[in-house]
Order: sequence, then C-alpha cells, then structure tokens
Amino acid sequence: RELKLMPILLKNETTGIRIDDQSLKKKHIVWNRNNEIVDTWLRKKLKNSDLNIDSSDDLADSLENCGYIGDWVLTEKGNRSVSKTNLPQAINNNELLNVLAYRSALKNTLTTFVRPWLRMADVNKGFIHCNWSQVRNTDERGKSSAGARTGRVQSSPNFQNIQNPKKIIVP
Repeated sequence: RELKLMPILLKNETTGIRIDDQSLKKKHIVWNRNNEIVDTWLRKKLKNSDLNIDSSDDLADSLENCGYIGDWVLTEKGNRSVSKTNLPQAINNNELLNVLAYRSALKNTLTTFVRPWLRMADVNKGFIHCNWSQVRNTDERGKSSAGARTGRVQSSPNFQNIQNPKKIIVP
C-alpha cells in the first residue's frame, strides 16, 4: 500500500492542495470573534478581568475562588489538573464546563488548522503544499523526527483529525 501511495503523496507535495481561502478567511474572522466573546464571558463568570485562560494555574485559581470546583483531580506532580479529561470530574457547573470545552475545540481548530493553512495559502496563491511522511524517521542521533508511530501518514501542516466546525456547540 505504501508503494502505491507514494507517487500520489509526492504529486500532492509538488502541486499542492487548492483550498477556498476566501471562505476560510471569513470563518477565521467569525471564529476569532467567537473566541473573544467566550474569553470575555469566562473572565466575567470567573470574576477576573485579567485572567489568562491559557494559564493552568490562573484558570485553576479562578475556578476555585468562584466555588466551581468540587474535588480537584491532581497531576502526578500534585498540581491541579485543568485538562479536558479531568475538568468534568472537578467542575460542578455544566454551563461553565461546556463553555470551556467549546473554547478548547475552537482554539485548537484555529491554532492547529485554520491559521497555519491561511499563512501557507497566502504564500502559495491559495494552495497548501504538505510534507507527507509515511514512516517514522530518525536523525543521526537516533532521535525520532517526522512520521507517526501509529503507522498512519503524517502531514505538515496537519491535515488529520480536523474537527468538524458544525459539531462545535456554541454556548
């Protein structure tokens, strides 16, 4: 299979993938605005206008100070965990939990997919040229570089595990 796939991936690297960059730019504006709205809502809800929502300690302090925590799930080092898998066990407010989940999905979509794709499309006149890796590589020091351990193809920029924006629920 890999031998049959190789010429397709090589052709794709040279010709690129055409994207609808105008439509993506419009969505980028809307999703950035949604991100700002959500961040403002969270700062108000958590009564902290200076809250750095991306700081685990700041977020944990604000959640705790506002009484939205039942029992913390702790990391191996004993820190309060604000991971998306542990917050549902700690937060006792479903609305707040849903908004944090939405923000996480939205931010991931923007930073992992939308922004890198737009930067590349701007440089390449609406095309994205991926680097595809079929197998895991190692450098001269034996350190792993490109390629996925799972056996699936890896791409840079990332074209895998793209979230469906229609499944991101607006709070």
